[in-house]
Amino acid sequence: MLSIIIQARMNSRRMPGKVLKNVFDKPLLSYLLERVLKVKEVEQVIIATSNEKKDDAIEKFCEYNKILFYRGSENNLLERFFFTAKKYNCNPIIRLTGDCPLMDPLVISDQIKFFFNNKLDYGYLGPSFPEGICSDIFKYDTLEKTYKNATLSSDLEHITPYMHKN
Repeated sequence: MLSIIIQARMNSRRMPGKVLKNVFDKPLLSYLLERVLKVKEVEQVIIATSNEKKDDAIEKFCEYNKILFYRGSENNLLERFFFTAKKYNCNPIIRLTGDCPLMDPLVISDQIKFFFNNKLDYGYLGPSFPEGICSDIFKYDTLEKTYKNATLSSDLEHITPYMHKN
């Protein structure tokens, strides 16, 4: 099922709690959700957060807004992502970060079309896009291979470095 998984947690070093901070009386994460829910090709949107107590607020946000969620490891994001995708039968998967509220639904749609038209295993928005407009798309099999083979802490913490290298 074509899915967007948004990684989000409250424990930011530079600005703790930023994903739920109000901007013009709405949590930052709400803006991203409004945008990605407009992507016609996407069948489900899921928030992947940690099972740390401070992320209870994200779970409550998801429940209130009827958004699917998964809670897993705080530091091993690859593991959290893998088990989110497995639980919700995601394939392919679009990876977004919860602190990038300006994702353009049309850019995501174009990325999906490019992914399918070129029969890719992995694709991402390149450096020609501004900081904060980042999106990866990959098959479940690619994520599973990454999960089984990645060993570097940087690969476990950020999901896609292993895919870039392999």
